[in-house]
Amino acid sequence: MSSTTNFDVWLEENEPDGHEEIYSLYQAVDLREGYGLWDVTTQGDKTFIKGTTSTLQLLSEKARLAFLTAVEKLKDDPEMDMESWYGFERNMANPKA
Repeated sequence: MSSTTNFDVWLEENEPDGHEEIYSLYQAVDLREGYGLWDVTTQGDKTFIKGTTSTLQLLSEKARLAFLTAVEKLKDDPEMDMESWYGFERNMANPKA
């Protein structure tokens, strides 16, 4: 499995798709632990995210926070925070009759 420090390359290779995968990626990086498809490990300030095809190396806290911002941009509504967006999308995917 390859590894990179390039957010765009990693996101393109691992293709988080839909609200569940985007939210679980955000949560995994935010909490610094595995969540959903994403396996996260840490070593000091370094965070490693194992995706489906490659590993992303975030070599500082600044890089981790920048990556969270990049993941937020995957949402289709920039006005909503991640929790609100996920709740909205989840409700739209499973409306109560």
